[in-house]
Amino acid sequence: EVICFLLLSISDKIVTSNNLLNCPRKYQCMMVVVSVLLVLSLIVASSNGEVFSPCDLAKLLKFKYGKELNEHLGGNVSLALCIAGYRHYNTSYVLKFSENTIYYGIFGLQPAPDCGDGRVSNLVNNIMVGDLECLNNSVLKDPKKRYMYDRLCATDLTRRSVCKYNQYYDIAEVWDPVYPDIIDMTFGEEHAVVKYLSAHNIDYYNPPGTTKVIAKTDTPTEATITRNPNATTEITTFSSTAS
Repeated sequence: EVICFLLLSISDKIVTSNNLLNCPRKYQCMMVVVSVLLVLSLIVASSNGEVFSPCDLAKLLKFKYGKELNEHLGGNVSLALCIAGYRHYNTSYVLKFSENTIYYGIFGLQPAPDCGDGRVSNLVNNIMVGDLECLNNSVLKDPKKRYMYDRLCATDLTRRSVCKYNQYYDIAEVWDPVYPDIIDMTFGEEHAVVKYLSAHNIDYYNPPGTTKVIAKTDTPTEATITRNPNATTEITTFSSTAS
């Protein structure tokens, strides 16, 4: 109620202070009022945000939002933590790419009718029910975006540790980004992410644990077996020498 009173007081002063704003037309003044109120509402919403530690966020996701996590992310706490890590575990995170492209909240989402009910305030608070659904629908169901996060959360780009409830109960494996500023610097655009990783001598398209398969020749002279640590099968590749 106090916040609402302050907002109304500010808007009233703006409307009555034409000399201050130098707005000769009422419509222009009202547009200024609307803009100011939008900014103030975002500030108020952001003030309800929080910066988590990875382990505290893991506990919150698993114990408070376990149902939503299972439904939308298959219970993958580690992936959710990793994506949040690229927003510095901050529920009030904001990244502005352009006037029409702004990413909000701990998962860097864009408000839409089916994402936060189209309201920014729903993405920058501590309530993550809608955020998890939006993350799945607008990001993880898109093959290119899903690959990007699978790549950014691979073993060579994250530090792995275990968050424990006690000495017997493990909550989740934490995938903490090695380069947490990637999204800040690239806005999550794939071509820019590729360049960023290339500058660090990392291949975006060849994550660890994968094998570049060489085409099998008619007369292979050497066969090597490589085990993919992320798979249960073995990949056999062949190489040949010049005769």
